Amino acid sequence: MTENLILILLSVVALGGIMWTVWDIHLDRRRRR
Repeated sequence: MTENLILILLSVVALGGIMWTVWDIHLDRRRRR
């Protein structure tokens, strides 16, 4: 049960990091224009 929780937490953090990076790049492109 603990291992499952850690896996879910890791996947959520990884997904959040990817979304944050994509959003950051998107905003950066908008500012340069």
